[in-house]
Amino acid sequence: MQNYVGSGHPFVIGGIGPTSSQVPPPHITTLLLQAASSGFFPKQDFFQRHDLGQAIITWIDINLFEQRPYCIRLAQDRDLLSLLVLESACWSAPLQASAEEIRQRLQTIPGQCVLCLEGEVVAVVYSQRLSSVAALEGYTFRTVSALHTARGPIVQLLAINVLPAQQHLGLGDQLLDFMLRYSALHPGVEQILAVSLCQHYSGHSSLPLSSYIHLRHSQGYLQDPILRFHESHGARIIDLVPGYRPEDTDNQGCGVLVSYDPALLLRPSIQPPPSSSGFTAAQIAAIVTQSIQRVVNTTHPLPLQRPLRELGLQSTELLELRLLLEKNLHLLLDPVVFFRHSTATALIRYAQDHLLESMPDSARFTQAPSQPKAAPERPVAEESEVQGMESAIAIIGMACRFRGS
Repeated sequence: MQNYVGSGHPFVIGGIGPTSSQVPPPHITTLLLQAASSGFFPKQDFFQRHDLGQAIITWIDINLFEQRPYCIRLAQDRDLLSLLVLESACWSAPLQASAEEIRQRLQTIPGQCVLCLEGEVVAVVYSQRLSSVAALEGYTFRTVSALHTARGPIVQLLAINVLPAQQHLGLGDQLLDFMLRYSALHPGVEQILAVSLCQHYSGHSSLPLSSYIHLRHSQGYLQDPILRFHESHGARIIDLVPGYRPEDTDNQGCGVLVSYDPALLLRPSIQPPPSSSGFTAAQIAAIVTQSIQRVVNTTHPLPLQRPLRELGLQSTELLELRLLLEKNLHLLLDPVVFFRHSTATALIRYAQDHLLESMPDSARFTQAPSQPKAAPERPVAEESEVQGMESAIAIIGMACRFRGS
């Protein structure tokens, strides 16, 4: 990548260079994908500074991108073995896609993306285009690929699978965020949807499933972690899709239709100035510590130097922690915050760095209380959640397997 900021030259990345009158400029989706394949991803300012409606961009300010420790690229035939490993790690046998189904996705449906970390495929997102939502009626997760329409106005996310050993990095969250915006920028896309499923309905089976999918706890978030995951990215929970996964007995064979508005996905988030928070260093430390205690459901003091994953925080728990911290600190967290700040100590310092810009380093973390207040009790509605989630995770949104499933 080369930086031509302020010089009037175009953004150069992955072989895309200055355009001439004979060579049309690339579509913005091409630029974003090539940037992602090199480990560069747009900051929020990117969506403020560029007219995304025109789709064709002849130059991009590289300062509106940030480098991350992973890359996202199109899946290739040579990835098949890695994708099969992901499939078997993330789904119980009755719900796994076969090798032939995955091969067909790679060869006949454009838009399958993999996330690579240190050269290894550790996550994948599958998608296709549909002509209408109504077309889904009568189809199951095994037969839905027959509905793919090359220029259909609807993008259906089929699945996101994340390698179990990498769950603590929040990669599924980041892959979904990229895929949603990448899809929203394609010409003719009017809607993005997924037929998701519930993670914890078996712990609330006294409720009708149609009621459970809208259940919220006292913090205002959706009760089910997978549906909460979708909502945190801008989705609306629409309705049940009966018979979509007949083998999924935990969810009565039903899927859950969730829908994203592409226009809203491209609208930048406005974050209040950090200086308006008014927090002291000790208050920030207490908020971070109590939020972690709440997520891991303990009132005991935390080992602040231990990695979050050793405290039991995986993909769904990290999402809950992110939501709590953003709400309680009034701070929009960096997309890779848990990748770069993997302990409670590191998170406290990260928050203090953003909220206490004028405070000397020596006065920050040391002001945190050595014995934080006990975390608030979890809402009653959460107490019956299934506790024994297996380490493997997939996302349709996020389809989690349980021990014994």
